[in-house]
Formats: sequence, C-alpha cells, structure tokens
Amino acid sequence: MNRLLAFIVLLTLSLSTAQGSNWQWLRNTGLQSLSDTDWEILSNTLNSALDSAANGETRHWKNPETKNQGSIEILDSPSPQDGQCRRVQITTEVDKKRIGESLTFCRDAEGRWLITPPNPAKDEAK
Repeated sequence: MNRLLAFIVLLTLSLSTAQGSNWQWLRNTGLQSLSDTDWEILSNTLNSALDSAANGETRHWKNPETKNQGSIEILDSPSPQDGQCRRVQITTEVDKKRIGESLTFCRDAEGRWLITPPNPAKDEAK
C-alpha cells in the first residue's frame, strides 16, 4: 500500500509543472531512481495520452540516458456527470524493476488532469 500511495502522490505532483524538480521524498518508494528528465518524459507522455490517445492505445516513454522507461495505456473513458475522465494503466521500469498501477484521472475546472480516488462504495456494488 505504501508503494501505491507514493506512486499516486508522485503522479499527482508530476502533473504539476511548477513543482516537478524535488523528488527527494521518494527515496524508499522503488521509484527513487527516476531522474528529473525521466519525470519530465513520463509526465509529458502521460499528459499527451490523457489529452489525445484513443481508448486501448498505448504510449511509450524511454530515457536513453538512464535506460528507465514505461508505458501508459488508456483503458477507457468513464465520464461522470461533472467532467471528462480517463482510466489508465501506467507501467514504469526502473532499474529493471517493473511497477504498475491502474489509475483514473479527471479534468478539474481549470483543465488539469488530477487523480481521482477510487470509490469503494461503487466498487462494492459491482
């Protein structure tokens, strides 16, 4: 669970362009080896996929300097009444270790993509 929480926090911050340079708090999450350039490439790929990839499409990123890489697959686009959302599978390979999570992002009123927390009540109803 700590890894998932760190990954979610990381992605939220990676979408905030002004705060993307200090990753020291990630030292023990498994993603601490990502460089600033890795984060920039990952964030740009994620934003591009959220903005324009079709459902089922996968976008890949790779930093040739660090060899870190990953993929972002758009799973579907559940649209709640209040805005646009995209559910994605994000997989990152860091130091030959694979980390992956399925997350839902929704646009806020200002057009930014934000992670939407899971709704346990909705999941239990399935």
